[in-house]
Amino acid sequence: MKKAQLVLTILIILLSQALTGAASATPVSQEDSPGTPEILRLPDGSVDCAAYQDYTGFEPAAVAEACNTTPAQVRASSSPLAPTDIGYAQEISYISGNFVSFALNNFTGQTVIDTNTNVYFGMDFNPAADILYALNETTDELGTIDLTTGDFTSLVSCPPGGGAANWTGLSIDPVTGAFYGSTATNLYTINSTTGTSTLIGSFGSSTMIDIAINMAGEMYGHDIGTDSIYSINMTTGAATLIGPTGYDANYAQGMDFDNDDGTLYIFLLLGTGVNHFGTVNLTTGAVTSLASDAPTGEFEGAIQVPGVVPVEIYLPLVLKPYITPVAPVLNAISNADGDGNYNVSWGSVAGAATYTLQEDDNAGFSSPTTAYSGSGTSRAISGKDVGTYYYRVNASNASATSGWSNTQSVVVTVSPPACPQAGAWSGTTSQGRSISFTVENTPQCQIAAKSLVISIRDSCYATHTAVFDPSYAITSNHFSAGSASSVQVIGDFTSLTTASGTFSYTMFNPFPPPYNCTASGTWTAAP
Repeated sequence: MKKAQLVLTILIILLSQALTGAASATPVSQEDSPGTPEILRLPDGSVDCAAYQDYTGFEPAAVAEACNTTPAQVRASSSPLAPTDIGYAQEISYISGNFVSFALNNFTGQTVIDTNTNVYFGMDFNPAADILYALNETTDELGTIDLTTGDFTSLVSCPPGGGAANWTGLSIDPVTGAFYGSTATNLYTINSTTGTSTLIGSFGSSTMIDIAINMAGEMYGHDIGTDSIYSINMTTGAATLIGPTGYDANYAQGMDFDNDDGTLYIFLLLGTGVNHFGTVNLTTGAVTSLASDAPTGEFEGAIQVPGVVPVEIYLPLVLKPYITPVAPVLNAISNADGDGNYNVSWGSVAGAATYTLQEDDNAGFSSPTTAYSGSGTSRAISGKDVGTYYYRVNASNASATSGWSNTQSVVVTVSPPACPQAGAWSGTTSQGRSISFTVENTPQCQIAAKSLVISIRDSCYATHTAVFDPSYAITSNHFSAGSASSVQVIGDFTSLTTASGTFSYTMFNPFPPPYNCTASGTWTAAP
């Protein structure tokens, strides 16, 4: 794909929409602020207000203006149970864009720390309450927010679980420190080191917008489809109805427990910036408003109160604060046909959280590479060339690492195929979108011209379909297509019938204010 053609196409579309508007039922772009999603409109060009009922994202400015039915007004406040505790919140709908701190009995008297365009759909403190974590919706990253500057620091890529449109909530267990994330329909655990998510189960409700965990290890959720509060089983994800909040909520919003007294506070948005900061009755689900529309905006926030910070107690000659795992036993490798596809496995050991499998071409492991790192006890190896390969594994936890296991070797006598299976391939990306291409084995092993097509959703909420014009050679089961300045697709064939890789996209948007629209992720495909 030629970069100039892509830029020209996007500019023509944006200019056409800005000058003439759109009169179709398809989304129409709105350029009022960075990260603003495409606006859903009716055939007559007006905003489709009904489509934004129980919407899980932030409220676009154009929707707020067109669908306003409730004017903002300031209402009286009452005192919460722990008025000296401090909360932090980000206004995410660009009404102010402020990152603020506030006392729980004075939401209106906020202290502005920073003004930015960050959009967070989940926010919570660690058990020590000294690190504020957030899920950045624009970049699909897990990171931290500096409490003195409001700056976001990315830690790891963390795309929404199950390929969902977006995360809706983040809650960190105040006792164990485990990370939990919610989408509209499912509960996940999140590995804060790798950013990977693991499905726990379905809520069984329609639009869970946020979750929170108290000191007793009980999780609660707010569903804007039913406008009700639920208790959530943290083992299965199943949600049990408690009762209605009494408010018709919409769009992204948050809630968090005050660990001092167990009160659940909620940032509740009705729409058009009309909001309530209040407390939740965990018996009935009813919300008591403490501050309304003061200030207006759409808030995601967290309360800075420590939970239980685990302390290691050392008892000399009685017990150790942790278990040092012993070296695992690496099993013999079965490779009767020598085709370069085999499985390496080992026995589990007590106290191990992760295992690291190393591979080298010599028994002395003078130049090892990591073939696997994770909690599993086996690794499938494929596509190895002719030669002898040596393996060893160790076990580790947060405090200690074992020695290396015994060494096992395998001999590969058959070279891997020169080219993966010819024909049409298709698959999905980590954004839940499509990728397809055709493999040819003549005149060389290559991705056929004009066959590589990928669909991408960028950080500006626009969707692009990229078609790559030239052919791309497959060398050593690897190909690289495109350029880093526009759309790039990189892939590896791990067997005759499996392929995976990464994609990235960067496009400069010249309309004020100027900003880059970006996207990145992974993909898998098969014939």
